[in-house]
Amino acid sequence: ITYGITEAARVYGANQFMMQSIRDISVFAYALMGGYIAWDLYRNIIKHIFHKMENDGKIEGADTSLIPLFNMIGEIIIGVATAAVILSLLGFNLIGILTGAGIIGVAISLGAQNTLSQFFSGVTLLVTRPFQTGDLIRIGGDENIYEVLRVSLMTSEFKNWASLEHMILPNSSV
Repeated sequence: ITYGITEAARVYGANQFMMQSIRDISVFAYALMGGYIAWDLYRNIIKHIFHKMENDGKIEGADTSLIPLFNMIGEIIIGVATAAVILSLLGFNLIGILTGAGIIGVAISLGAQNTLSQFFSGVTLLVTRPFQTGDLIRIGGDENIYEVLRVSLMTSEFKNWASLEHMILPNSSV
């Protein structure tokens, strides 16, 4: 459609400014369509891979409950890449933007080190699945046996098997 509009404007005899505006809008539309197609392909590939791993049973701990996590990560990466392409096509200098984003990223990661540690520990626990809801485990050198109630991205919830007390621990300590 965008190509047809560009050619129709050229045949119509549009001036140079109008042709350049139509080309800019077309490039913007192409970048958005490319981002959407990449997102759709990524989402379908992730779904196919996880269903295949779950059905084959070759990789233990991989199940379809991780699909939303990988979709969120892919959405962020593809969205940032699409935005970078659009900004580049509009003539922005990406080197300055990337440098600023890098400095801000380092500052945030240093400030939120504990939170990021818990997040990546949670991702590791969800991907490797050393234990699942309902399992009985021991934590560290503790003599008590705990039942796993819930494992999330930031924390894990346990119940002491003997005294029935609930415990919520950050995933970095689990």
